[in-house]
Amino acid sequence: MIKLYLGYYLEALTDNQLEVLDKLKFETYERENILRFRKEVKGKKEIVEVLKILKTFEIVPGYALQKDEDFFDFDEETSKKNEIIIEELGEGFLLFLLSILEKEKEAIQKDRETLKGIIESLSYDYMVQINIWNRYGYARLYIKQEDEDIGFLDLIHKWYKSEPEYDQFFKDLMKDKRILNLSQYFLKKEGYIK
Repeated sequence: MIKLYLGYYLEALTDNQLEVLDKLKFETYERENILRFRKEVKGKKEIVEVLKILKTFEIVPGYALQKDEDFFDFDEETSKKNEIIIEELGEGFLLFLLSILEKEKEAIQKDRETLKGIIESLSYDYMVQINIWNRYGYARLYIKQEDEDIGFLDLIHKWYKSEPEYDQFFKDLMKDKRILNLSQYFLKKEGYIK
């Protein structure tokens, strides 16, 4: 009998994301002095459900495997894991697992390209340079006009910081539907909303 897990490094998560995974009964553990998280999956349907959650956080997990006393973690060499999966669950299951992980990676890349396109269109329409910063549970748009920093817009908490002469610019920008879409995306990604 084997147990199959999907998992990744805990450091990739913000506090809000970790809270969401905790509520969904993901487990955390330490291996080789590295904190990690994982969720046991018992079939294709559960794999799809877990991947949907992790895709929202822009995480493509690896797969781990336990057979009897042997445990093969998600970041360990895969040929032995693949042999065991083929023996226990069949080659079709392994192909499903590998292909769905690859599809998730491609979907995340496509989402990132869409975000890049939105930011480029905002930059063009407002005649400014916009750079996105997304770390530590924050998502901000830093905005420059002709090499001058004019402020930033916080997509999570929906506020901005700028000099008073740019207040109207930021108020108009915050009403733009594309900003609302970016905000929704990052609220989900950072675990603030489902």
